Amino acid sequence: MKKIKYVSLFFRMFFQATFVCLIAAQILGWMYATPANRGFFSIIPSLYQGYIFNQFDINTRIAGFFVSLIPLICQLLVIYYLIKLFYLYEKCEFFTSDNVRYIRNAGYALLLEQIAKPVSDFVLGFVLTSINPAGLHFAVIEITEKNIGVILTALVIILISWVMAEGCKMQADQQLII
Repeated sequence: MKKIKYVSLFFRMFFQATFVCLIAAQILGWMYATPANRGFFSIIPSLYQGYIFNQFDINTRIAGFFVSLIPLICQLLVIYYLIKLFYLYEKCEFFTSDNVRYIRNAGYALLLEQIAKPVSDFVLGFVLTSINPAGLHFAVIEITEKNIGVILTALVIILISWVMAEGCKMQADQQLII
């Protein structure tokens, strides 16, 4: 039991740090973004790298920040529910309705993020290339096998939460039987 508490504490702390780092990375990313930013930590989606021909002005940075907040909020929700879930595990609460709710909500947030991300990237294309000369504006909706895989994972998580909810109901019913 102690091992579960320590591992749960570690993951809760890890997710709390990740929560803060994602917010900081988003803010700093847009403060210092340039069209030449490339690589893993770039806030500019890879589909638009090479299609932005001018430096970002303050309006582009602000608009880009707010458009990219949409999928970030979904990611933060997933992390928030994981923090809450591991906090319950720290307290050795494993099969409760709260666990089910956090797992289900994390699945829905993950699903929502996979729907919001392509739309956000599409709008971000308009924002980022709006500074280009006329005729060189560019926006794309991209759905890849990664999106499909995460959607399937989210649906499985939601299904597991439903099965766990039914198990919790059966456990509650059994406790009432003498």
